[in-house]
Amino acid sequence: MIAKDWSKAEVDVDVKLLRASMTDLPFVSGCFEAVVSVSVVHHAVKDDVGRTVGEIYRVLKDDGVFLANLLSTEDYRYGLGEEVEEGTFRVLEDFEERQFEEFHHFSSEDEALDLLARFSNVSLEPIQAGKKEQLHCYWKVTAIK
Repeated sequence: MIAKDWSKAEVDVDVKLLRASMTDLPFVSGCFEAVVSVSVVHHAVKDDVGRTVGEIYRVLKDDGVFLANLLSTEDYRYGLGEEVEEGTFRVLEDFEERQFEEFHHFSSEDEALDLLARFSNVSLEPIQAGKKEQLHCYWKVTAIK
């Protein structure tokens, strides 16, 4: 709803909003020059994270760019909540005055590189934000198809 309201308020903006599964993108192969994902892909179990990265690879054109962030195992939330599988936890979140549980898959550097193995020119850069006792740690991903 936020994106829909924003797009209606903007002048000369042609935005098409679509809700779809990230593991089964409803686009033809090779149709995008870039895919940007901010704090989305890691909200799944490991197999679905892998399927999502595969779908992103599929919809990118040759030489297309993938920009994203993936949760690092160094994040303060790693190990919190209910462990669903190795590296994946159901974590209670407080966001915009709401509380809800959602999956968080945390990747080591090696696992993140493995997820991105089909891409070329992969760059993983650790990024951090927040307070020392609640440090959010991510991998900043830049990858070329």
